[in-house]
Amino acid sequence: MAGFRSFFPQGALSAGQTAKLDVAESRHLTKALRARPGDAVTLFDGRGTAWDCVLTETGRDAVVRVETELAPAKPAAQLTLAVGLLKGKALDAVIKCAVELGAAGIVPLFTRHSEVRLDADRAESKAAHWRTTAIEAAKQSGNLAAFSVATPVTLEDWLKGDLSNATKLVASLEPGAVPILAAVREPSRPILVLIGPEGDFSAEEYARIRATGFTPVDLGPHVLRAETACTYVASALQAHLHAI
Repeated sequence: MAGFRSFFPQGALSAGQTAKLDVAESRHLTKALRARPGDAVTLFDGRGTAWDCVLTETGRDAVVRVETELAPAKPAAQLTLAVGLLKGKALDAVIKCAVELGAAGIVPLFTRHSEVRLDADRAESKAAHWRTTAIEAAKQSGNLAAFSVATPVTLEDWLKGDLSNATKLVASLEPGAVPILAAVREPSRPILVLIGPEGDFSAEEYARIRATGFTPVDLGPHVLRAETACTYVASALQAHLHAI
């Protein structure tokens, strides 16, 4: 995708309108990326809408002129990864890869074996950081489809939500797990994949997950780190469904 990309969540735009970027986006576009008047800029809102624009003014508040609204991006897989909270920067890496590979979102989960513990304020702060990470990945990759990062929630509370419209899979080392691609029988349905933290889900959590209708799937012959498993799942499903 040619030109530059900037995040613009403020609302709908139409051809001929001008839009003013906020200070942070202006600085990134004109200082870090060195965009100049006349350069092509794609604005996106993180919810699947994007516009082709031309940069008209630089400075503290950059201004672009809207040329046209782009057709919504349609990822091959409507994939959400629900992941046990990971230590350090591992979840940042997962989010970057997930955006690049066309996933629809990430749900960070508190699980029995999660070593990360966050109070409510810290959880929301971390979620805001991860959403910024997703925006940066979208700028870099040119994947402008909708992508969400949820505020961390307990596995138990998440399983109580409405998951009925999705193909539900859980990455599992248990005997009897089926290959992940064999479990995707309706490609048009949203796909939810649960991936445990370091230490995996507990036996009690696996029982609760299966009782909620998740199919255990294997990710090949090797034991993968959680962040590697996320990349494997997004890559395999994207390639498989893109080819259908």
